[in-house]
Amino acid sequence: MKSGILTSVLLAAVFCALGTLGITADAQAAKKPNVVVLMQDDTGWTDFGAYLGGAALGHPTPNVDQMAKEGVMFTNWYGQASCTAGRASFMTGRIPIRTALSIVVAPGDQNSIRKQTPTIAEFFKKNGYSTYYSGKWHLGDKPEAYPIEHGFDVMKNFAAYYAGVYTYNDTSEWFHPWFPSYNKNINDKYLDIVNLYEWEGEAGKPARKGPLIDWDYLAELDVNQTKNAVAYIKAHAKDDKPFFMDVNFMKMHNPNNPAKEFAGKSRLGRYSDSLMEMDHNIGQILDAIREYAPNTIVVTTADNGAWQDAYPDAGTNPFRGEKGTSFEAGWRVPGIMWWPGKIPAGEVRHEMMTHIDLWSTLASMAGIKPPPHGEWKDDNGKPIYFDSIDNSAYVLGKAEHSARKSWMYVDGEEFGAVRVDICGDQENADICIAWKYTWNAKDTWLG
Repeated sequence: MKSGILTSVLLAAVFCALGTLGITADAQAAKKPNVVVLMQDDTGWTDFGAYLGGAALGHPTPNVDQMAKEGVMFTNWYGQASCTAGRASFMTGRIPIRTALSIVVAPGDQNSIRKQTPTIAEFFKKNGYSTYYSGKWHLGDKPEAYPIEHGFDVMKNFAAYYAGVYTYNDTSEWFHPWFPSYNKNINDKYLDIVNLYEWEGEAGKPARKGPLIDWDYLAELDVNQTKNAVAYIKAHAKDDKPFFMDVNFMKMHNPNNPAKEFAGKSRLGRYSDSLMEMDHNIGQILDAIREYAPNTIVVTTADNGAWQDAYPDAGTNPFRGEKGTSFEAGWRVPGIMWWPGKIPAGEVRHEMMTHIDLWSTLASMAGIKPPPHGEWKDDNGKPIYFDSIDNSAYVLGKAEHSARKSWMYVDGEEFGAVRVDICGDQENADICIAWKYTWNAKDTWLG
């Protein structure tokens, strides 16, 4: 009798466990895809092997090249002309001048992303996603502007801007010999204005100040944020909620300082060493996604074009101009999208894709209705204009042409150029011709 009861209990437990496993498997299958954005800094259009650089320039980039082979690569991907604008366009889905973020936010600057400004992180969070941020922000240097106040649940390795430009508290070999030597009193006052600290935190709690980002700490910052990103993927891959991650590398902004593991690896200097490091870090994150969270859409691109005045510590591209100009070199950046089994592998798209359009495109790809293109409302209910266009059909190979037909080049407060694509004619419906009108001849960022 007891044996029969025990057998019945065991069988019930087994069926219950199997049922639970079935429910868990069904829940995982029904879960929306994760979204991971890997934002680079100042990368040149031809830096990667997939864009005819890489090993040809002495710095192999096998991980990004493999990502391009497994995904879709874009030759006409547009960021913006500078760091703040590039990141604002992605974060808000709007032309940066609409959010007063078209000019670089400097240390001590009171300008920042507004509390009422809708963000892509806020949107995905409202649609059931866990949200994670790490790395360079450049959308405001005060606590109310930090990512955890704008839709992100978790913030790691946060830097208000690229600290390498402002790390004058030590004497590094790249300083000009005429530069004033270190003075502690001056440095203490300097740090009251310049936020050179790493921060972390969670939504609803005050951000916590971490280590000072000096020259040596900066070298390892991307390695550290890669480790944290991989740890987050492993920890949350099996959650009921999908995740949205925005990982922002310090590389490739000059002055570059490669991690110790990569210093001297290219034998071509800091830029090539740092590019090999960034490729490795991207590979580490992709490997974690392949193993733990394969149903993930991954995007890698750069905020703006290369700052070629800083050469040889700068990226390369075949276009006129550089970062901070209205010419193509300032705006056109590498752009690759990856989602095995969903995005066609190894294809190249030659029409426009942009940071601005990522919000609507990623939402649609994840099965979420994006905000309306055009008239919308901010978080206070006031009318705004939402510029993001759903380009998912073009990304997924379901449309022959890009939904993005025009582009405005607003550099800072200057309306510098406009591009219009006219696709299809009576003789050849496949042809798409790009017309660009420029009325600003500034070839360099500084004039």
